[in-house]
Amino acid sequence: MGGPLAVSASLWSADLGNLAASVQAVEPHCDSFHFDIMDGHYVPNLLFGPDQVRALRGLTRKPFQLHLMVSAPERLVPLFLETGDVFILHRETCQDWRGLARDLRAQRKQVGVALRVGEDWHDLIEDLALVDLIVLMGTEVGIKGAGVAASVYEAISGLRHRLATAGDAAPGLQADGGIRKHTVPLLRSAGIDAVTAGSLLFEADHADVRQWLRTL
Repeated sequence: MGGPLAVSASLWSADLGNLAASVQAVEPHCDSFHFDIMDGHYVPNLLFGPDQVRALRGLTRKPFQLHLMVSAPERLVPLFLETGDVFILHRETCQDWRGLARDLRAQRKQVGVALRVGEDWHDLIEDLALVDLIVLMGTEVGIKGAGVAASVYEAISGLRHRLATAGDAAPGLQADGGIRKHTVPLLRSAGIDAVTAGSLLFEADHADVRQWLRTL
């Protein structure tokens, strides 16, 4: 863990009626934008289709993280290749997640793996060469407004300790879900490099929040 805490702005918490204005408002205060792509199957919600993401692409040069909370992401990835920079996968939803990761990397995309609350991370270690980012879910997938599960802090600490031996090749660790003023310092102490900031960023003064995050 090194450098300032990175911030990915979660557009699920933006003004969904005026996404363009939300992107422009927080753009100076984040490192990337995070889209929760939900299909109504893997999770019960529906959110962010390829046309919506494409419509926002011209507003910023910052990376777009696409969190694919979908069944059979292989079907949808081609629809987002033009606009996405980081594709975050749930391994259990993929027919062949390693093959998909290799395909994405061959197209110069970054690959993230999302770990659900309680999901064992140990078997991911052998595949670190395929992964640029590990996203630890603090809440159940597709759930908004819940607190961070206690087990997540231990998982982050364990991963951080294990990744210490990987050196510069180690993927980043990002926390997603339950990101609040009282949880971020604990998540940072456990070992995260980045947070997926939703209401924390959008429902407060953006500049003040970013400045506070830089102190952690």
